[in-house]
Amino acid sequence: MDKITISDIKQSIVLCEKDPWDLDFNAGKQAFSGLTGGGAKFGKVCPLKNYKKPCKVCEKAVSLFNTGTKQDEVIARKIYAKKQCFWPVWIPSIEKKPFILHTPVSVAEEIMDGVYNTRLWGNIFHPVKGRIIYVSKIPPKTKDDWVSYRTTPDPEGTHKLPNMKILEYVPDMDKIIDKLEKEETDGIRSLRDILEPNESLKIRFLPDPKHPSHPPLRIVWTHYIDDVTLASLEDTEVSTDELMDDSAPFDTTDIDEIPDFEGDEGDDEDIFA
Repeated sequence: MDKITISDIKQSIVLCEKDPWDLDFNAGKQAFSGLTGGGAKFGKVCPLKNYKKPCKVCEKAVSLFNTGTKQDEVIARKIYAKKQCFWPVWIPSIEKKPFILHTPVSVAEEIMDGVYNTRLWGNIFHPVKGRIIYVSKIPPKTKDDWVSYRTTPDPEGTHKLPNMKILEYVPDMDKIIDKLEKEETDGIRSLRDILEPNESLKIRFLPDPKHPSHPPLRIVWTHYIDDVTLASLEDTEVSTDELMDDSAPFDTTDIDEIPDFEGDEGDDEDIFA
């Protein structure tokens, strides 16, 4: 029998060590189970859905919904909080450094399903064994249809990041709510804006270095109220200025009485050259 050397022992320890980038499937499945009710655009952070604190907009949405009229229900569904999905990504064709990508919930569902449910996609976030993901934007076939997206992994297999220092530039995903509350949207791009209809984009979804085994997805509930919807609220009891003013006083609403609405649908130059 050959003598076991110190080198052999060290190598065995290395081989037995857990890969820090391995997936935590329990955390992934938990995140996947909550993916419903997304909106097309993100807006003001909802204090009720994110912090369980009173929210004027949610309160107004429920009061409109409870009138029983179709018109009020439509407005209620538009202003109610919807889930928004944010990921750390690297897309060299768009920007040299990693940034935060806002995607529709449907895209997040496909990714989380492929990674954590069917597990057919493997660990696409892994810096060494990850995969390129292709996302295509499909225009509506009729005026009543929604824009849809098709998400597929690169059939050629794994993709190793060209430089591990790329991970040092991954945005702090734990601060995404703070950025949205301060309306600091620099470093955040929306898939719907950077991808044209009938086009496909190569995206390298990155892990979160602070939580390497957890899903890098961050879900934030926000209210997006467009000008048309704001105009339709002008004759209601709560003024539009008050509705959008975080400092305005409002009554506490029991969160259990609020229904969930479904949504709409080295050197830097060397690294990022």
